[in-house]
Amino acid sequence: MYKMYAFEAIVSQKFSHKSDVWSYGITLWEIFSYGENPQIPKVKDIELHEALQKGQRLGVPPNCPVLVYKLMKSCWFLNSQERPSFTEIIEILKGLRSEICA
Repeated sequence: MYKMYAFEAIVSQKFSHKSDVWSYGITLWEIFSYGENPQIPKVKDIELHEALQKGQRLGVPPNCPVLVYKLMKSCWFLNSQERPSFTEIIEILKGLRSEICA
């Protein structure tokens, strides 16, 4: 259950548009991994908080464009203010359209 939650939601049950951006990054990862379970290898739910603090994130899905994975990772910044807004995500995706659709 916590795998989709933003860091601040796990730690202090704080939800916002920026925590939704985190979840969007997870959903994007699921799309590019063809529905794989979003799980950091060898990390149990109870260890997730610590693993995220240490910088562990989901790996790049096979055949995922590098720039798309870069977008995913930007959605998973610990500091929610560093994550892109949905408006920024739309602009990034517009710029990536030719790479994604190629």
